[in-house]
Amino acid sequence: MLRRIPAVAVATVMLASAIVPASVAAQPAPPPLPSNVQVVAGGLLNPRGFTWGPEGDLYVAEAGSPPAGYKPPQGPPAPGGPPVTNNNGRISRIDASGARTTIADGLPTMVGPLSDMLGPAGVAFIDDTLYAIISAGPAHGHPEFAGGVYRIGMDGSVALVADTDSYNVANPPISCSHCGGAGDELSNPYDILAVDGKLYITDGNKDVIHVVDPSAPEGERISRLADVSPGGHKVLTGLSLGTDGSLYATNLGPLPFRAGVGMVRQITLDGEVSEISAGLTAATGIAIASDGTMYVAEIATSTGGQPPFLAPPGRVLIAADDAVTTMATPLMFPTITRIGPDGALYVANFSVGGDQSNGAIVRVNT
Repeated sequence: MLRRIPAVAVATVMLASAIVPASVAAQPAPPPLPSNVQVVAGGLLNPRGFTWGPEGDLYVAEAGSPPAGYKPPQGPPAPGGPPVTNNNGRISRIDASGARTTIADGLPTMVGPLSDMLGPAGVAFIDDTLYAIISAGPAHGHPEFAGGVYRIGMDGSVALVADTDSYNVANPPISCSHCGGAGDELSNPYDILAVDGKLYITDGNKDVIHVVDPSAPEGERISRLADVSPGGHKVLTGLSLGTDGSLYATNLGPLPFRAGVGMVRQITLDGEVSEISAGLTAATGIAIASDGTMYVAEIATSTGGQPPFLAPPGRVLIAADDAVTTMATPLMFPTITRIGPDGALYVANFSVGGDQSNGAIVRVNT
């Protein structure tokens, strides 16, 4: 199915993407960056996943911003209210000079109950073909646009490759206390990696890792690598390929995001899961350097179970067993984390305040 999504804003109003407390979303500007952090791509609308293309340019999934006139709630809205949606999510390309070009726009977004933005969440290349994951679907206010994996053409075309909403309905996880109810998001693809011609995707709603083979026949493209749903909601987030060929995933933890409930899990490509590093708080991104160093982004600080549940600052740290060492703080809601082609560490830094166009991809000097 091939679609060209019009760049039209639609003004209309679980937590598994990035959580931005309402009190912070109203701030006029983010705090100054740490001295060891530099912006490499600015002016972005809540940037999430990013990767480098075969030509060396940077590609970014931008989750978009709220519709005009949106005012962050002072607390979680009453259940059953209509979603606040928009259609200004986009995929951007940034060249070596920092100039941004829109590859695809008009993509669906939704404002979460704590002013978190759901929409385009990540990008990955297989050879010279670009793919993106998008959190959409009926539970996110976009029944016309399924949550899942999309092929992104350089002409702006957007084609559905794998419907993670439908797959999760047909293949429910082993254990999911929050699934099937009114607040079930069906799927929430969070991070994506391309490995040996296949796409691996964390699902923050179902606590599973999907495998998508775009070359397979339609209806046979998606399968499940791992299911970590037993034992409570984890909210799987960042994904990285380790030097040993295994995948490594972080998790945010369930509401109210108490300190220390996050961890890093190792997942082999055969689907075996091991717990590697515990004691993390609201972990949203992970990157593993060529020497095996494990960098983790924590989006914010837990407020101990009290609203707004998460508050700045966020940080990037080194995780080793159950010990952590801070590399960069304060950051304003860091999410996806990558090692670049140059071996440096890069992090997506969410937007705050105003029109929310001050998001950035930053480089952290380690």
